[in-house]
Amino acid sequence: RVSVSTRNLQKRLDKIFHSAVYLVGADRGSVMLVDQELEQFVFACTHGMEPHIHRIRQRMKEGVAGWVVENKAPLILNGTTPDSRFKNFTDKKDTITSSISLPLKIRGKVIGTFHLTYLKPSQKVFTEHDIRRLSIFAHYLSLSLQNRHFMKVPAA
Repeated sequence: RVSVSTRNLQKRLDKIFHSAVYLVGADRGSVMLVDQELEQFVFACTHGMEPHIHRIRQRMKEGVAGWVVENKAPLILNGTTPDSRFKNFTDKKDTITSSISLPLKIRGKVIGTFHLTYLKPSQKVFTEHDIRRLSIFAHYLSLSLQNRHFMKVPAA
């Protein structure tokens, strides 16, 4: 996990994140934050993922998270996506049926991403309605992170 300024902040992030996971019944998910100095993502929260995932670093311009940060927009992927922009940065042993990713923003600047996934054999898929309702959780995650004492985010 990313080192956050207080234990209370980590508890708050976990509570918001896991509430969203529960609401939609996601099989897997994560909150990834941008490390500007290293130009990588670091995990702040996870659900349904292998414990070693916290040691993996993904470059900011790679994968779905990189696309969401660059475009400052949510993204839904249903089924297999052969698009090379969304190559997996780790091998997945499970088949993803649907995933949704939303940007975490502070004053217009993307500081991370919020991902949820359905795995086979689930037949559920994410929709535009899910973007609207999960945007509320993304907003609360962003508000919680905005008050981290070491984060200095200039206006976009």
